[in-house]
Amino acid sequence: MFRRQCLLELGQPAWLFLGELIHIEPCGRWEEPCEQLFNLLAHHSDDAMRTAFSRCVTQKQYTVDAGAALAAA
Repeated sequence: MFRRQCLLELGQPAWLFLGELIHIEPCGRWEEPCEQLFNLLAHHSDDAMRTAFSRCVTQKQYTVDAGAALAAA
């Protein structure tokens, strides 16, 4: 819950991204992707993650890999 909350605090793009991610994960299993995204947040700035979430939503790419690639860009 803490990790998810930290991600959601990044704003609307994070909410949209995580909402879609939950729908595409088998059985709504969001725990592992949230942990991976939280780890990305620990390695990148809040702004980098906000930008990555925003770009993912715009591009309709709701995967941890897409978030990682865009956060590193």
